[in-house]
Amino acid sequence: MSRLSYSAMALMAVSIAGIAPASAGTTNCPGNIINRTVDNVFVNGSCIIRNSTVEGNIVVSTKGDLLVQGSTIKGSVQSEGGSRVRLQTNPANGRETAVNGDIQIFDTVAGLTSAITDVNVGGSIQLDSNAAPIVVRFNDVGSDVQVFQNAARVRLGGNTIDGNLQCKENTPPPLNEGGNVVEGSAEDQCSGFGER
Repeated sequence: MSRLSYSAMALMAVSIAGIAPASAGTTNCPGNIINRTVDNVFVNGSCIIRNSTVEGNIVVSTKGDLLVQGSTIKGSVQSEGGSRVRLQTNPANGRETAVNGDIQIFDTVAGLTSAITDVNVGGSIQLDSNAAPIVVRFNDVGSDVQVFQNAARVRLGGNTIDGNLQCKENTPPPLNEGGNVVEGSAEDQCSGFGER
């Protein structure tokens, strides 16, 4: 069974089949989203979301390449088998990106580096079974950060994590770039990564 939610999987299934999603509030991207407010977003290619608000979730499919800058995601960001996910502050105007829910990046294919940088995350960050590097820097995370079974380097630096930092079965192990503050416990491969 997929790790994504049932609703996200249903959205992916209808979109991959080329059928219009059941929810009328779903925007397909490509078709970049700039200075707009949309309901949910399905990413099945190269997609930029900038200075926008997503009222629901972003789902990244296989071959999806997502860049979010200076936007608010009121739900979660969920990627399984995508090529890259980048969430960051907009460098042009300094506007921060916020994700009220979780960020889940699973099974990213080898190649391009994903990054979560200077993001306010209300929920958790989950990175599992990725074959490409991931950078996680300068984020405020309201719950746990979980880094499991990744086959490429995950770099962690300058994050404030209100929950636990849990790292297991990563080869190579995660790299501590320093400056992490973990309110809960920093465990296993991330032991000593900033536990108070």
